[in-house]
Amino acid sequence: MDLKWLKNMEGEWQIESVDSFYYRCNRFYSYMYKEVTYWFNPKTLERKETERSVCIEVGERHKLPTWSSRCVHRKGLDHN
Repeated sequence: MDLKWLKNMEGEWQIESVDSFYYRCNRFYSYMYKEVTYWFNPKTLERKETERSVCIEVGERHKLPTWSSRCVHRKGLDHN
């Protein structure tokens, strides 16, 4: 099967939007960082989303991946 033909038939997926946020987890001193990417295919009109996440302790912020620097705090998601 010619994959190049299939790629042209399906079209290219494009990023529609990206949502990056973090919140306090159910563990007392940990935070969950998430990035959700929403994709759109203009040829097939399909939508999909991909997600990546990492949970860290307060003293481990130096271990965060580069993408997490765009995250904003969502206090409404904090676990009480």
